[in-house]
Amino acid sequence: MFQFKGLVFIFLTVLFQVAVGYSYPLTMPENCLQNQKTPCLVKFQKNEKLDYKNINIVAPQESVLNITNFKTMTLGLSHGRLIVDFKKPEASLQIANLIFNDGPMYLERHGNKTIVISGETYARIELIEDHQDKADPKVKTSVMDKIAFIEHLSKYYSKKQDFKTVLRLVFPIYLATHQAEVEHQKKQLQRSIASVEYREEQERLKQADIKAEQKKNRDLFFQRTFKQ
Repeated sequence: MFQFKGLVFIFLTVLFQVAVGYSYPLTMPENCLQNQKTPCLVKFQKNEKLDYKNINIVAPQESVLNITNFKTMTLGLSHGRLIVDFKKPEASLQIANLIFNDGPMYLERHGNKTIVISGETYARIELIEDHQDKADPKVKTSVMDKIAFIEHLSKYYSKKQDFKTVLRLVFPIYLATHQAEVEHQKKQLQRSIASVEYREEQERLKQADIKAEQKKNRDLFFQRTFKQ
């Protein structure tokens, strides 16, 4: 997709809708961010930042971002890992059919799967692409346990203090989500147990009715046979 010589990357400086002092990563086609031409591939170098349309993106490793719609800020992660934050409440971005506007949120790409840790709940969202319809991936949502959640987020930060600062911010939100999931699973288990107990009770009553009917028939047969 891209051809580079050595480890040298060309950076483009764009001065529209961008905070002064930010440099743009390599883009393909050239200047597609400035011209808002899609599809726009953005190649990041490790720890590079992009501040665009009130959305701040940090690439803790070399990553490739694919913007498919500038009006709705619809994008996909083709490779790597990104941290996304929102500078204003009205800012948002769209990934497949999902819209996000709370951060920080975390994106990671593995094969045909994009993993999103949403800033709204910090649940784990898996977007699994179908080769026949990449625009409409299968969505799976789950809540990681506490250790897995901390380990996952730690991959995005090279400095321990930075990670601790962010974790203090996001962990209470994650804990609320985790607790809600625990309660949900508890209620599901209780309903399952109650359902099993109900079926067992119904079966017991059914068998009791069958036995009672069999006894009634035997008694009736006995009366007709021996008491006439």
